[in-house]
Amino acid sequence: MQWTVENLQVLNRLMDCVRRGDTEEMKDLVRQKTPDLEVRLASDEIRHVKDLVIILIQMLSLAGNSGGLPEMLVLRLKEQYIFQLEKLDDIRSVSALADQVKMDFCRYVHELRSPSVSDARIRRAVNHIDGNCTKSISLKELSDLAGVTREHFTRLFREETGMTAGEYIRRRRIEIAKQMLMHTDMSISRISAYLSFSSQPYFQKVFKEETGVTPLSFRKHSAQYASDQKTERTDFSEL
Repeated sequence: MQWTVENLQVLNRLMDCVRRGDTEEMKDLVRQKTPDLEVRLASDEIRHVKDLVIILIQMLSLAGNSGGLPEMLVLRLKEQYIFQLEKLDDIRSVSALADQVKMDFCRYVHELRSPSVSDARIRRAVNHIDGNCTKSISLKELSDLAGVTREHFTRLFREETGMTAGEYIRRRRIEIAKQMLMHTDMSISRISAYLSFSSQPYFQKVFKEETGVTPLSFRKHSAQYASDQKTERTDFSEL
């Protein structure tokens, strides 16, 4: 399959926007018509466009994962988008879904964006937490990564982020939990286990402390949240 240079440039820009969670630049990019492939993927026009969108979903999924989205969330989003895509029967709807995918992945990364820190040692620790917060992370592991004692690390981390490493890990996990509750059908017990909480009751306790509501209540009301987000999207007509 031959891709034009222009195809690759546009795709790379879209992926870079997702990795950075740059929603403003993505709004500009999705207004631009993506050039078609030199080689058609299918003789049927709508099948051809659907196949292009599947490629787009696959590539933006990789970019979303690189941008900090957990693999399980990315997998579920990818499955849901492709399932939704295959039910569509006109090119305009397929193109609109493509634009939704671009904005959604970018926004999800933006919502999980790390705080800005100036100390390179703490930045390494924050990046490690962001990439591994679904696993168990110890203070020793982080202080060793930063190359300082645990006591020094604790002080530096609070100075840079305004919270302890434990508080940051907890908040990061809850932010991921919120996205999984909104955008997947995973059970609360599976989300709790995936995010390495010691038990489901503890996960529910922490979630309510951080958000003011239980995970179940958050999920029930997330449909309205998703609807509010959609009203902010621009109606783009072309892939």
